[in-house]
Amino acid sequence: MTNELNYGNVQIIVQGASAGQKIVVTVTPTVTGDSISWCTSDPAKLYDFGITLNATAGVPVPIQSFNVTGQTIQLTTSNAGTGSSSLVNLTIGACLSSDLATGRGVFNVISSGDSGPVVTLQFTNNPTIYTLNNTPLPVIFINND
Repeated sequence: MTNELNYGNVQIIVQGASAGQKIVVTVTPTVTGDSISWCTSDPAKLYDFGITLNATAGVPVPIQSFNVTGQTIQLTTSNAGTGSSSLVNLTIGACLSSDLATGRGVFNVISSGDSGPVVTLQFTNNPTIYTLNNTPLPVIFINND
């Protein structure tokens, strides 16, 4: 039996990234047979689309590389236009797609990039902020509805 897909918009906030630092955020299900992955939007919500990158104060986002796979978002900062000693704060807006079964709506999230930046995750419709590190952190999936 397959479960219906659920969608949850999230923000990944990166604070204090230096030039050339890699930020990696990976999601995995906690139960065998469940799935969770990054996606661009909930297809039923016409106003929600894409993955966004924003830096603070209207500064261009200094990105050397950006890659999204099923379970991983990875970016590397650049020193272009920032100077090598400048710290970067940025926000990634994305969506998670999941068929986590009712009652088991928990997944793991990990930030396995370079040390230094503080990386947090928050569902856009929930005030809970999760501070990520290289240890899998159980997170409750929050639907958009």
